[in-house]
Amino acid sequence: MTEFQNKNRHDQSSFSAYRSTPLLLLLSYLILVLCSMTMRVDAKVVMLGKESVGKTSLVERYVHHRFLVGPYQNTIGAAFIAKPIQVGDKVVTLGIWDTAGSERYEAMSRIYYRGARAAIVCYDLTDTSSFQRAKFWVKEVQNCEEHCKIYLCGTKIDLIESDRGLRQVDYHDVQDFADEIGAQHFETSSKTGNNVDELFQKVAEDFNSISFQFMTEETSIDLGQKKDSYFYSCCHN
Repeated sequence: MTEFQNKNRHDQSSFSAYRSTPLLLLLSYLILVLCSMTMRVDAKVVMLGKESVGKTSLVERYVHHRFLVGPYQNTIGAAFIAKPIQVGDKVVTLGIWDTAGSERYEAMSRIYYRGARAAIVCYDLTDTSSFQRAKFWVKEVQNCEEHCKIYLCGTKIDLIESDRGLRQVDYHDVQDFADEIGAQHFETSSKTGNNVDELFQKVAEDFNSISFQFMTEETSIDLGQKKDSYFYSCCHN
């Protein structure tokens, strides 16, 4: 059975989540794609990382300004939400795909990040293996979507602030890796909201900046072609 949900229509965001058996994952993916196509989305953003690092909690905090407490159910497949963000005098709508972190659904996750303009690769600051897994996802994105901008996101910083002994992933190690791959690096808390808004705002701002640069380059090329055409016309008349 597949459960399909839509949330938060007031702010023109639609949260569509499903829980399904592996045999129905592809069908569920197609349903989510059709849902995403009904909304205006400027940039596709994919959430990647090991299961239980807090990808869903990160999205919940940013979109719904809440931290859910209670029995946790791992995402199977993916969830989708479209969220408009103000960037200067423009509104950029991010289409956020929250993917399953289980290796069991690894092949399906590759479907979700195709065409992504940004990838938020998450790791748990209290789990060394989650950072190693994050490196795997970085390579996956680099191999499949070379123009996708990567953001490294450490989660559960609130636990570290309460007990520094819980930190298992060194900040400088991650920053060195971020510098190596040309990525942005954030440490966040879905519980307190620390750095969550800043992360998604940066994604939107970078997309807006890159889009403006692309449009400028396209205009320059077009003007150059017209100029060449003008001189060609003058020389042959």
